[in-house]
Amino acid sequence: MNDDPKPSSQPPTSTVPYVLSVVILVVSGLVFSAIVIWLRPQYDPLVILGGVMGVMAPTIAAVLAYLKAQETHLKVNSRLDAFMAEHGKSERAIGVREGAAEEQNRNKAKTAPESLSSVKS
Repeated sequence: MNDDPKPSSQPPTSTVPYVLSVVILVVSGLVFSAIVIWLRPQYDPLVILGGVMGVMAPTIAAVLAYLKAQETHLKVNSRLDAFMAEHGKSERAIGVREGAAEEQNRNKAKTAPESLSSVKS
């Protein structure tokens, strides 16, 4: 019998899409800031950069929080799958043991002498 834990049915978490989305967001924010500063030089660049960073910072935080939540979900889910598999094995073993005990009791009742089986207690 192979007692090795069953590998998770879900693929491991890949961080590439999330890192790529953060990099694209930062680059697009910098490009947007540069274009606005170039087109409207009369405005204060710190106000423009503050507005862009005000949008980018919570978005990056949300992407990273989603990444961590997905990783946690995959870990918990794979552990739950392993737990349910082990629970099924243990319940089957209990059922086999109870069935064997019942079979032994039936065999004992069949082979008992009739004089003992007719005595009522």
